[in-house]
Order: sequence, then structure tokens, then C-alpha cells
Amino acid sequence: MKNIFKRLLNVKGMVVEDVSIDDSPLRDAPVLVARVRCRKAALRCSRRGRKCPKHDDGGGERRWRHQDFGCYRVELVGPAPRVECRVHGVV
Repeated sequence: MKNIFKRLLNVKGMVVEDVSIDDSPLRDAPVLVARVRCRKAALRCSRRGRKCPKHDDGGGERRWRHQDFGCYRVELVGPAPRVECRVHGVV
């Protein structure tokens, strides 16, 4: 099931861990929430694009707006890991 959502959401280099619908009364419309994490092989320096070892999870969970999926707004939720680049340090 998770692989289906990975293909439908087109999230490359990420692992979809869970998918749910948030239909809280605080929101205008229901939101499809996908919990994701980066594959270890996908961790790269944001400045030069080279693979680097993970430093930490970046201070908690982040939320990104993704392309709408039909009538649902889509949000990706997960850690934004930092890497330790030999050239740029922790980024």
C-alpha cells in the first residue's frame, strides 16, 4: 500500500511510512497527510550535491505542502535531516 502512495505522490529518494486523512474541523477541507523520511542513500549536501553522512534530524518534524491529489490538499510530514559535509560543515 505504501509503495502505491510513493508512486502516486512521486516522492523520489523518500520512504512513505504512513498515510492518513486529516479532516479536523480546524481545516477548510480534508488534507491527505503522508509521513515520510529520506532514504539514507539520499542524504546529500545542499550546497554541492555530494553524498554525506547524517549529522542529526534537524530539530524535529517539518511539514511541506505537496501537489494536490484530486480534491485533497497533500502535506508531507517528516524530519529534515542535516548532513556533515567535509567542505561546508553541518548543513
